[in-house]
Amino acid sequence: MPANDSTSDFPAADGVTGESWTPAGDGYELRLDGTLLRCRNASGRELKTVPKKVRDSTIGQTLQAVRDWLVEHDRVCLDSVETWLLAATPLPGRLIAEVWPDPSWRQALTNLVIADLTEPPTVGLLRGVDAEGRIGLLDLDAETVWVHPERLLIAHPVLLEELDEWRGLVEELGVRQEIPQLARDVFLPPDALSPEVATIIRFANARFGELQDALNVAQRHGFPVRAGWVTCQVADAGAARQARYWIGADDPWSPTTTGELIFVDAAEEQVPLAQVGPIAWSEGIRMAELIYAARSNREGEA
Repeated sequence: MPANDSTSDFPAADGVTGESWTPAGDGYELRLDGTLLRCRNASGRELKTVPKKVRDSTIGQTLQAVRDWLVEHDRVCLDSVETWLLAATPLPGRLIAEVWPDPSWRQALTNLVIADLTEPPTVGLLRGVDAEGRIGLLDLDAETVWVHPERLLIAHPVLLEELDEWRGLVEELGVRQEIPQLARDVFLPPDALSPEVATIIRFANARFGELQDALNVAQRHGFPVRAGWVTCQVADAGAARQARYWIGADDPWSPTTTGELIFVDAAEEQVPLAQVGPIAWSEGIRMAELIYAARSNREGEA
C-alpha cells in the first residue's frame, strides 16, 4: 500500500460514515452514503439537498473532508493496481491479504486474474481472502482454489493463453472488474521484426482540428502528455519501457497532425521494436489506437 495512503492519516473519519446518522445541530443529522452527503431534519425526513448552514457546520465540513479523502483513496487504489498490472512484476503474496479488509482495495482487486507463482502455478479470478490469509482463486472450471502464495502476479491479458476463456467466465458469472484487465484490447507483436526498425508509422498523419482535442483524448484515457508525446509507462520482464506517440507541441488551439509511435528505455534511449516485449507492445499500440480513433480525417469524411 502506498506510504501516503493510510487510514491513520484521517482519524476524523471514525464514527461518521456508514448507516449511522450524526447530529449536526438544530435537529439536523448527516451521514455519508458512499461519497454522497445525506441530511435529514428533526422529524426524520431526508432532504433532497443539504442546507448551507448544515453543510458548513463542523460535522458537515468533517464529513465533506472524509468524502474527499475517500474519493482520493479510491483513485489511489485503482491507480496502484493498474500500475501493478502494467509493471508485470511479482508482488508479495501477503500484500493482498493485508489490504483486503479495506473496501477500496478490495473493490479494485476483486475478480482480477491472479497467478500464484508457486510451482506449479495456479491462476484464477481473485474472489476472496479467508481468516488465515489464504487467497481464493476461481479457476476456469468455476472451482475455488485456496492458496497461500509467497509471490503472485496480476496477469496482463496479453500473457494469458486462455484469454477468451477467462473473458467467457467473467461474462457467465456476470461480474465486473474495476480495472480493465480482461476487457482490455490486446495487440500481439509480429513474429519477426527487423532489428533496425525503431518506429511505427501506421498511426501517423491523423489530423485534429486543435491540438487540445488530442490532449483531451489523452487525458480522458489517463495518458500523460510530455513535450508533445502521449506516453504510457510499462515494464516487460523487469525492463522499464515507455511508449510515446507524437501529437504535437504547438499552440493547443492550432491544428495538429500526429507522428510516429516509438518506445524508449529507462535512460530514454529509443529501443528497436525487436526489443519491445509483448506488454509494452500491446499497451503502446492500444494507446495509439485510442488517440488515432478520435482523428478528424477518418476515411470517407471531408
